[in-house]
Amino acid sequence: MSEIKVIDVKPAMVLVVLLFLFSGCDKPSGKDAAHQVQTNSSSTSQGLKENIGWIHGNCLAVRNAKINPGTSIQVIQLGKPQKVVDARVINSISESNSECFALLNDRAEINRQDGRFFYRLDINKESLNTMAIGLVAASAKIRNLNSVVEFDLNNDGTAEHADTCLTSEGVQFYISSNKTFDEKALWSDYYYLGYDNNPTCP
Repeated sequence: MSEIKVIDVKPAMVLVVLLFLFSGCDKPSGKDAAHQVQTNSSSTSQGLKENIGWIHGNCLAVRNAKINPGTSIQVIQLGKPQKVVDARVINSISESNSECFALLNDRAEINRQDGRFFYRLDINKESLNTMAIGLVAASAKIRNLNSVVEFDLNNDGTAEHADTCLTSEGVQFYISSNKTFDEKALWSDYYYLGYDNNPTCP
């Protein structure tokens, strides 16, 4: 019978552990850094989607199912001049009814798409017939310069503006550092009206 050699594995195990520990101290590669930036950007984008919505009358449409009654909303009225008013969430709206223009029978099905939820707001009567954008529990400082509201939602030092343009059947809401709607908009969402418009969007 041949002799079986016993190998001492302790030095090998120590070497493997040391290599593992020191490899964790390396700087991330360019590929890893790029992935991290994309992840952070995606997280920011998702946060904006959940905390910004459009308003018609006293009804807020937003991609967030967990907004509690009493939550404060900063409302940017998009008329001329633009104004900022405060509102609060009263309750969620689950059925199509006249309390929410966006949920009227001829438009509710399309407006419910893309994960939108609807909330009734306690808002002043002057705002009931206007289009607006709502910021949910926003921490951004909002100011009104020359009748135009501006703010810096992503803290990049560049002011953003809120506005709308018309599509052939609805309203395109957007927040952008540019003065027109384009693919660089920080946030945008669509409101289907159910009738034809003369488009003004680029």
